[in-house]
Amino acid sequence: MHNPSDRHAVRVELPLCLHAWLVGLWVRLALWFLPPSSFMRMLEQECRVRHAGPRGPVATREQLCAAVLFAARFIPGSSCLTRAYTGRLLMARYAIPALVHVGVRKVEGRMESHAWLEADGHICLGNIEIQSYTKLF
Repeated sequence: MHNPSDRHAVRVELPLCLHAWLVGLWVRLALWFLPPSSFMRMLEQECRVRHAGPRGPVATREQLCAAVLFAARFIPGSSCLTRAYTGRLLMARYAIPALVHVGVRKVEGRMESHAWLEADGHICLGNIEIQSYTKLF
């Protein structure tokens, strides 16, 4: 999934995109059907188990984020929260420390929320005007 005309594009192999799609689909379904406490418990358990390190080829933070963004296009109802947690699980699989943050802001009298993923001190998923959000966690 590489566009040769885009000099900033990150080359991502199809198996990584498929893996990101499967993980993203699992996250989306879990967010729809599980209570938040059960989802968080399962997510943290998965991250602990997978943090042992990668099994197979190594992927960079940029490749993982690109794979998540590509796969999210094919996941119904994919949101910033879905993408952030998908990225979190993939980062854990490759032993890259990452944190999901959720923030809120008020726009024209209504509350908006947004989730983003931070890894190695960089916002790698969900980087849209995050300075305007009050971080909840």
